[in-house]
Amino acid sequence: GVHGAAVLGSRTLKSYLLNYARSVIFSTSLSLHALAAIRAAYTVVAASSHRREHLFSLINTFTTTLQAHLPPTRLLTSPSPIQAVIIHGNQAVINAALHLRRLGFDVLPIRAPTVAAGSERLRVIIHAHNTLEEVKQLTSIIEQLCKDNHKL
Repeated sequence: GVHGAAVLGSRTLKSYLLNYARSVIFSTSLSLHALAAIRAAYTVVAASSHRREHLFSLINTFTTTLQAHLPPTRLLTSPSPIQAVIIHGNQAVINAALHLRRLGFDVLPIRAPTVAAGSERLRVIIHAHNTLEEVKQLTSIIEQLCKDNHKL
């Protein structure tokens, strides 16, 4: 991993930081190792357009499949790889996550009070290394879990 930060802001903010926070700016410079790691990461990202396209295709498959089979109140769609499926009740969402884990899916329960009671959810993260078959299998299992929610 690497560390560091970027400050984006107005000219006024930049001027303030340069004039009043110089010691922080210059005492926190990155090591050569960190700079090399960042440069390598940019190179990988620039050469990974096929991975991004695959990832967004998987996200689209996940959302369109569940939108076609679940009530709209069950799926909190997002264009990001982080998706959420509502499973009402702390115990029900825990049971659903445990069931998915037993089947090989690392899906986390998000419970009340982290979210409002009644809006507990499964947190699904789709990765570029996932396959289309894995996403289809996951959506099929989630569909069944939502139908059986009263049994969880």
